Amino acid sequence: VKNKICKALDLQGLIDDDLGMELLVNNKIIKLDIPIKLVYQQIWKRRNQGNPGSPIPNSANEETISPMVVVYRLQGLDGEATEEIIENLTDDTGQQRDPEEEYKIASVMSECGGLEATIRAIERIADFDGEKELATLALKLLFHCLKLKANRRHLVTVGAVGVLLDKLKLAFPRESQAEIAESLLLTIELIVQEANILNKKDS
Repeated sequence: VKNKICKALDLQGLIDDDLGMELLVNNKIIKLDIPIKLVYQQIWKRRNQGNPGSPIPNSANEETISPMVVVYRLQGLDGEATEEIIENLTDDTGQQRDPEEEYKIASVMSECGGLEATIRAIERIADFDGEKELATLALKLLFHCLKLKANRRHLVTVGAVGVLLDKLKLAFPRESQAEIAESLLLTIELIVQEANILNKKDS
């Protein structure tokens, strides 16, 4: 959310600065690493349903709740903040969904060529420092797609591991690209694990 605001306002210098801008929901300062879903469920939705302390079932009528309003401001511009700071939120739904169900919409990626397009986008990156945002978003998309078995197996068949290994060799030696290298390793690991499963079935 913060990065989207920075881009819309042409505040490029604040994109990598997580201390320069504050986001507030319901007059509470929200830490930037808290998932938007939890902020909506536990800060915005409960307040707007008039019972901030009670659990909210997934079946609650979304049509009666107005869109979440996020207020942004530069940190320290109006002096020291006095609002409550929300450091973290716990997912209290009490249920763990099957990834195959939760991420099923990502199945379209193996049907429309989206996985190949994502791999090609990563393959074309020659400098991860210069295209860090593209690499981060592409790897994040790929990681979520890999929650589905069909997508993992599709990436095995299109030779994605070779491309990702080449990019890992590019990123690994540079300290500034440590996060990129870690994401590449995790992605490669998931695809290789699926390839091993397929090999065992064939043998």
